[in-house]
Amino acid sequence: GAWLFVRAKAFAAMGGFDESFFAHMEEIDLCWRLQRSGYHVYYCSQSIVYHVGGGTLSASNPTKTFLNFRYGLSLLVKYLPFLSLTWKLPLRILLDWLAAIKFLADGSWPHCSAVVRAHVKFVSTLGSDWRKRDGRHSLPLPFYHRLLTIDYFIQGRKTYKQLNQ
Repeated sequence: GAWLFVRAKAFAAMGGFDESFFAHMEEIDLCWRLQRSGYHVYYCSQSIVYHVGGGTLSASNPTKTFLNFRYGLSLLVKYLPFLSLTWKLPLRILLDWLAAIKFLADGSWPHCSAVVRAHVKFVSTLGSDWRKRDGRHSLPLPFYHRLLTIDYFIQGRKTYKQLNQ
């Protein structure tokens, strides 16, 4: 979301950004809705964009941790097909709790607490997230069907180019 062009007509047709996403992942949600509605989403690999990185919230801010964990769960519920959701959501929750334990072990109680709060908020808004499923229950294509957490932390794939190998 550091650099995004979207036709005003398409943006309006989607109802704009989902207001339940704030400062994180709202552009992913918008692009997925656009794709599922038949619009095309492109990127220009020749462009160079300098992203401040943490302009809204720095990586050291527990609110950023809260939003990333919270919205990641919402996107799964909104877009995963039901059968995928039955195993990927519990796996994601387990990985989140492992991250919380790592935060705690590293002495970062505020970030551990942020993960727990994100899960509490997720449970409290699960019905709302579920109602946003539009009946298609599928992700836009192309979609990364591997487990990014495993590829990043265990396989050591740190760049987009490495992920596509």
